Amino acid sequence: MATYEFRLPDIGEGLHEATVLEWYVDPDGTVTEDEPLCDVETEKAVVEIPAPCDGTVTDLRVDAGGRVEVGDVIAVFETDEVPTGGTDGSEATTDPPADTPVTGANGGGQTYSETERVVAMPSTRRYARRHDVDITAIDTEHGRVTRNDVDRVRTDTGRDSSTRKAIRHPTTEVTPHSVEDPAGPTTREPLAGVRKRISERMVESKTIVPHVSSGYESDAGAFLAVKNRLDERYDTDVGHTALLMKAVVPALEAHPVMNAAVDDRADELVKKEFYNIGFATDTDDGLVVPVVDDVDEKSIVEVARTVRRHAEAAREGTLAPSALRGGTFTVSNLGGYDEYGRYGTPIINYPQVAILALGPITNRPVAINDSDIGVRKRMTTSLSFDHRVVDGTDATEFMTTLLSLLEDRDELLLTVTP
Repeated sequence: MATYEFRLPDIGEGLHEATVLEWYVDPDGTVTEDEPLCDVETEKAVVEIPAPCDGTVTDLRVDAGGRVEVGDVIAVFETDEVPTGGTDGSEATTDPPADTPVTGANGGGQTYSETERVVAMPSTRRYARRHDVDITAIDTEHGRVTRNDVDRVRTDTGRDSSTRKAIRHPTTEVTPHSVEDPAGPTTREPLAGVRKRISERMVESKTIVPHVSSGYESDAGAFLAVKNRLDERYDTDVGHTALLMKAVVPALEAHPVMNAAVDDRADELVKKEFYNIGFATDTDDGLVVPVVDDVDEKSIVEVARTVRRHAEAAREGTLAPSALRGGTFTVSNLGGYDEYGRYGTPIINYPQVAILALGPITNRPVAINDSDIGVRKRMTTSLSFDHRVVDGTDATEFMTTLLSLLEDRDELLLTVTP
């Protein structure tokens, strides 16, 4: 019988932390390989973690509600057959769990404690060694040394050789603000899970990226006419979001800088030659951005169905992490949420370089000629862009290409249909 320490596996690209929501097993209970072990909530979705082997649970290292990182030991098993071939770093071990006696060569006993060693991911240790930072000398308030801690030490000690890089990669740490003396009754709830990650991502984007936002107004008659025609042809509700996602592809093709990402570490602009369009989706836990892959190669009906499917899964908390990766450009439809609003200034989905928001389509007075006023369907759009790599002229030319297409019924129809 071997002791097997099971570590939180890598459950999706870029997902480094999770919260354990619920355990399906108890200490001293038996498990069967692949049966549900626990549910964890990442920054993007709820994921079920299966048991890695047959055996007996001897320890659950994390309580429900606890935070863990990829590679942390979350459960310990006694098993006759140790799993092999995994990539999560789990391992069979003869070392006893933390805080239990260890018999030394002299027959004496000592106590092993997790606090006696530096807690850090292997990748963080390698990163610290590469930049000549002593990881054992780093003080951290959150109990685990992270790459941000290493970068902080590099900046504090002057090891960062480039002032420009120090500016381009600022930390997102701020002085915590405590609300300790309220004027009246309050209710507190934890800022955790998806909501916490959204908070971190928004701060990251606004801290690193110099945002500029521009607003536009255009005629919506052709856009609505094409949507109605497609609804009738395919007997479905195509939706404004799906139609905009298809229409934005030619504009991205004509202006590649808008379909790009900034590699801050390499100081490179990575122009993408594929079109995976994300769309902002409101859920009970906050904003989620599912991605529709290869929008240029899909029919308008395929895009519309994928948008509906992803949006429903996101609201139910069942969206697969793979559906949240690889976006090259993001759109946000604000039109269905606010009857009074006209436009917003969305925050860029970093490291993308731009995000487009569609406002409500409303009746507006329009000058027909020098003396006559008429009522027309008008729509507002706003574009936020990364001013490090996108100039105002780039943004204007991109939006001119897009809005000219949206106002031309025949051209738009040819663009979004086979």
